[in-house]
Amino acid sequence: MRLLSTLLLTAALALAADPWLQRVEPIMNAAERKLYAELQDDSARQAFRHGFWDGKAVSEEEYLQRIEWADAQFGGAKPGSGANTDQGRVYLSLGAPTSISRLPSSRVFVPCEIWYYNSVPRLGLGTQARFLFYRREGAGPLQLYSPQLNSLRTLLIPNSGTRGLFPVNDIIRSADVPNSLNLPPAEAEVVDAASSVARGITDSGSSDIVNMATAPAWALRRDPKERIQSRLILSEPPALETFQTWTPEHLPVIDIQVTASVRARIGLSVQVSGVPLDEWQTQLHFETSTPVAYVHRLFLLPGDYTLIVDTDGVKTPYPLQVSNPAPASSILLGSTEKSSGSVPFQFGALRLLPSSAPRLALLQFAKPGRVQWRIIRRVEVLSVASTETDATGFAAYTLPGQLPAGPLTLQARSGSESIDLMLPTPRSERTDTRVLISHNANLGPSAALLSIGRQFLLNGNRPQARLCFTRALGQSRNAEALTALGRLEALDAHLDQARALLQEALALDPRHFEALLAMGFVESEFQDYTVAAGYLERALQVRRTPAVEEALSGVKGKLRAGR
Repeated sequence: MRLLSTLLLTAALALAADPWLQRVEPIMNAAERKLYAELQDDSARQAFRHGFWDGKAVSEEEYLQRIEWADAQFGGAKPGSGANTDQGRVYLSLGAPTSISRLPSSRVFVPCEIWYYNSVPRLGLGTQARFLFYRREGAGPLQLYSPQLNSLRTLLIPNSGTRGLFPVNDIIRSADVPNSLNLPPAEAEVVDAASSVARGITDSGSSDIVNMATAPAWALRRDPKERIQSRLILSEPPALETFQTWTPEHLPVIDIQVTASVRARIGLSVQVSGVPLDEWQTQLHFETSTPVAYVHRLFLLPGDYTLIVDTDGVKTPYPLQVSNPAPASSILLGSTEKSSGSVPFQFGALRLLPSSAPRLALLQFAKPGRVQWRIIRRVEVLSVASTETDATGFAAYTLPGQLPAGPLTLQARSGSESIDLMLPTPRSERTDTRVLISHNANLGPSAALLSIGRQFLLNGNRPQARLCFTRALGQSRNAEALTALGRLEALDAHLDQARALLQEALALDPRHFEALLAMGFVESEFQDYTVAAGYLERALQVRRTPAVEEALSGVKGKLRAGR
């Protein structure tokens, strides 16, 4: 018995002194830990170490970079210390966030930090995820907030400004704080991130995501099962990237890039609370499924929307939150491309498309001025440069040709505003074989006014909608503007004015779907059902929808009844 105890103690001490085990233990499951402990000789352990990474969804090189960064940033620089913190565990599980928003000081909230990921495929999320970290009572390490297990009261500073705002024994809801306090954008982001980890995820769903994100051994496992359902292999959904800036009139501008493989068509639609706002379709004529990069620019009022990407008839929804103008936008990394005319992802004279091998960084500050750019590795500053913003607040920075091994942070600072972004792992630039499809919708001043006008109309604010449509028509007398104002005149029962505007629109574009549909409505109101049916039949030739078919059936029914 004594001999057995001595052998077990010797093995335990050997494992405790094993530097490889100390590094990888955060992503070891219980079975792997037990198997490794039972190995008796170095050759067997070496074989185990070599095959260990075959069962992981991350390479040894990438993982060691993550653990080193986590130790330096979130631990005490001692090997394995980063994995003992909430931030370190999320970083090990998911890697560098797409962007980080920090609130180091506030009159309302304890110090907070929000990590944004555009998508988290490892956790089954194809949409943006937000992880909120907070420093309890302003001291100690940052802790991960759970929308289900924590309350907003946890984030509030117990001072005279917040004391007494809410009943002591009541749970504070997300809507209660902005209703009781006038919050600036950075503090409003904290409230938003505290409501859910991802749009549409509530209650236990948020806890599930938080639990998975803080379990590197689970998140980085390689799932050997094929993703098969009903004998159909589920393809990866289109990748969606968005970048929000603002016009000089403080109108939100959202540039969108969709990466997908398509053959016949790609489309985009915008919905508000399930109600369609706008829709676009681009017909393609590829012989086989082809990788494409579809770019599009939208002008939307602040609020919550749903973007629906249509790839060959398969529709994938993505939540989109449009915020009020902030002191600074996020950082966009991409490659420059020559272009003529106005196109998405164009900022002044510069066009910058998102890229996996970026050459340039760009962001917008609310106040023009000098911007200091820094590249940081752990706490070491590797590069410092300064640029000036243009008159609209945009600043661009050319990344160094050779970036050292990371993880690296790019920081942009102007005045008191600072934005950080984790740089992707340096890689050699490869030829981009994607076909670029640029949908030049909603780009000029007239189109922006039309887009905002349609949103006012959807919200029932007809006076503001009329103002937008009239101003758009004054800037460009095109079919879109004529149709928008014509439809509003029809809704207000000004049928003669509506008919004149819509006829002018159809003279410019005989296949304008909305104009044809509106003319069918106007002629039906005039009880000229034969002419109304003709317009609706022409609309069906452009786009066949159940709503138009139902309207045509109703008009034909009135024709038969009048005979």
